[in-house]
This record gives sequence, structure tokens and C-alpha cells, in this order.
Amino acid sequence: MSTIPHVIDRLESAFDSRARRMLLSLAAAAVLTAGIIATVHRDDTPSAAAGAAHKLPTIAQLEQQKYGDPITPSREAMATAQTFISGAVLRNDLSGTFGLTTEKLRGGLTRDQWMSGSIPIVPYSKDDFGKAGIQIVRARERSIMLLVLITPKKGSSAPQQDYYLELVPSGGRWLVNYWAPKGHIDGAVPLAKP
Repeated sequence: MSTIPHVIDRLESAFDSRARRMLLSLAAAAVLTAGIIATVHRDDTPSAAAGAAHKLPTIAQLEQQKYGDPITPSREAMATAQTFISGAVLRNDLSGTFGLTTEKLRGGLTRDQWMSGSIPIVPYSKDDFGKAGIQIVRARERSIMLLVLITPKKGSSAPQQDYYLELVPSGGRWLVNYWAPKGHIDGAVPLAKP
């Protein structure tokens, strides 16, 4: 007789009686109850509160670390955004907007290169422009993120477009650090190959 089948037969015969099965069921229920009680008790102890400190930070905490405390955007900051939209996005005054942008946004362009109009700012046709609405997405000490909705004038076939505009503080004033259509992905998106 093989060893494994012999062991299985012995186990089956050990639990063959109704009394033994009942005893085993009660023992299992007691272990389950003890586990539930221990879990509930553990959540009420000071060590559980200490464990909460090890949880991942919230979005608000991460924004606090990266961008600073919440603020109310100043009139100067909002005026910078409006001047940028008119001057650079609509191409009404490129010379007036060069100094309102960060080096990051300009991508290393000189003032002369900026004045050529071939700049890394997604434009909107001034002939189609109707109005721009601005919504504050985030306003913190080190970053103000705005959602700019540009709508075409009446009778234009141009689409309405949403853009993100970020302002950052620099030398006591606010500069435009980011401008891109909502949903834009930085870098080229490879084409699918059939």
C-alpha cells in the first residue's frame, strides 16, 4: 500500500464521525471570531493611528509641497495672462510678450527669433477670435494654472478651443511658463502601423 493514499484514508476515517466534524467546525468558527475581534481592536489602538502616517499623501498635500500655499491670483497675474493671449496667441504684439514668458516657454529663442512669429506658442487666428474666458484651475504661491476657453466670433467656422496657461513668479512678477491646447501631449505621438 502506498503512503499517500494510506494517509488520506486515515484522515478520512479520523473525521468520519459526526462529533469530530462538529468539533472541527466549532474550532474554525472560534478562530474566525478571534481574527475579527483582533482586527477591530487593532484599528482602535494608537499604533493604528501611527500607521495612518505611512499612507500616501493626498493630491492637496502634493500640490502644497510642489506649488506652495493657495493664493488669490493678483490682478497683475491675470493681466499678464490677458496680455499674453492678445500679444502672442493672437500675434497682435510679439515684442510686448517676449518679456512675459519664461526661458522654458521660449525654448531658447532670442528676441529677434521671437519677433519672426515662428514661436512655440499655439496660435489662434485673430480674424476668427471672438472672446477668451479664463477659469482658475490652480492658484498657489509658485504656480497659477488657468484654463483658457477661446471662442470664435459669430459667423466664424473656426472651432472653440481650450488651452492651459501656467504662470510662475519671477523677480516679483508673473511670467507665462506653459501654453498648450487642453489634451495636448508634449512630444510627438507615433503613428499606428497597420
